[in-house]
Amino acid sequence: MWDYEINAFGERLGLPSLALNEEGRATLVIDDVGTLTLQKTGTQSAPELALILSRPVQSTEAAAHYRRIAEAVHWKRFAERAVQAALFRDSLILTARMQESEVSAALLENVLRTLTALLDAARH
Repeated sequence: MWDYEINAFGERLGLPSLALNEEGRATLVIDDVGTLTLQKTGTQSAPELALILSRPVQSTEAAAHYRRIAEAVHWKRFAERAVQAALFRDSLILTARMQESEVSAALLENVLRTLTALLDAARH
């Protein structure tokens, strides 16, 4: 079902043949944005798609960036969509999940913009 929407999302990014591999994953490195991964998650009865965006940070600033991100995506402040934040090996990682039925190229683009904006804001 979401193959069409992922392909349409790829077209919006200038990648007309974007698709998940056999393992249900696609990873792109996008200049000035970060590393974007689309990953099938969930269960067979409730499939989900995770949009994961990671970006390296300097180790001396990693903890401060993570604190700002964690505060920004706290459910009391960020009601738009549940977003998980992590810090791993000097990379900030944001993950947003969506149900298969809600996946659309427009939603993927909007979520990517939101996660990018959150990572940008964490720098300041």
